[in-house]
Amino acid sequence: MNNKSICTMLFLLSITFLSIIYSLFSFEIDNKEIMTSLVSFTDVEIKEIKDVSCFGSAEDIKSFINGKEIFLYPKLHNIGDKIVYTLVIKNKSNIKVSVSDIIVNMPNENYDYLIDKIKVSDELKPFEEKEFSFTVMLQKNIDEINKLDEVRLQIDFNQK
Repeated sequence: MNNKSICTMLFLLSITFLSIIYSLFSFEIDNKEIMTSLVSFTDVEIKEIKDVSCFGSAEDIKSFINGKEIFLYPKLHNIGDKIVYTLVIKNKSNIKVSVSDIIVNMPNENYDYLIDKIKVSDELKPFEEKEFSFTVMLQKNIDEINKLDEVRLQIDFNQK
């Protein structure tokens, strides 16, 4: 092979190599943009506990928010004791979302709950906040008065 044909082959190989790199890089950018638009709806959270109202001898020992979940530690002593939590959820994304599931884990059958002003299929517009209430109540007496049980509320969302 002469020098001219070697140079031509190297030139063609380098163009092919650069084309492959460009297409991979381009796919990476497009793929990231697509994935960002698909997963940005998960940017919805329980923003705050706006208010806590205790009734009877109920006590709110502690509570904390972890994204779409809230962990509550109510201390309920007598039948009828209840705590009403006023919560705020926020859609921090730029797309409309809807509530796909509401999951409540109660410690046992002695407790009951009520959710008001939010339900599955409710929608949140981009950057919208919505206030709702979550009530935890004691239905049966608990043997261990000083027992502290965990209540967990999780709200899941889908892109609309």
